[in-house]
Amino acid sequence: MEKKENVEIVARLDSIIGLLSENMIASGLIGKGRAVEILNDSGLGPTDIGKIFHLPATSIGSILNRQKKQKGKKKSK
Repeated sequence: MEKKENVEIVARLDSIIGLLSENMIASGLIGKGRAVEILNDSGLGPTDIGKIFHLPATSIGSILNRQKKQKGKKKSK
């Protein structure tokens, strides 16, 4: 019973995170790449982030790599 409750809580939290992220993206406060980067920095892995944005983990990995490259370019300027 306890494990089922944990799964339900995680699903609800994922939904809340997704709604907040999508709202910030739609409002123009951040881009999807930055949202993915923030979620990754907070400890979520590509699979978890993919579930939130309804994308495969490989797509999330690509977004994270692109974000790292952009940061590297900004630092070298």
